[in-house]
Amino acid sequence: MGHGPITAPKSFSASEERLCEQIRASGAVPAAKGWDYDGMANRLDEAYRKAALDNRALLADMGTAPAPRHS
Repeated sequence: MGHGPITAPKSFSASEERLCEQIRASGAVPAAKGWDYDGMANRLDEAYRKAALDNRALLADMGTAPAPRHS
C-alpha cells in the first residue's frame, strides 16, 4: 500500500513494527528508506506533462511546493 503512511498511519506503523521485529529476529538490522522529494516531484511532473502532451490534453499546472522540512 504505497499511500498507507498517509491514509492509514496507524496500520502502516503497526505493519512496520511487525516487519522490523521479524528482521531483528533473523539477526539483521532494519533500515528505513527516505525520499528525495525534489527528484520524486520532478519525475512526477515530467510524467504528467508527457501524458498531457501525448494525449493532446490540458495540463492543470498546480505549480510546485517546497520540499518538506524534517526536524
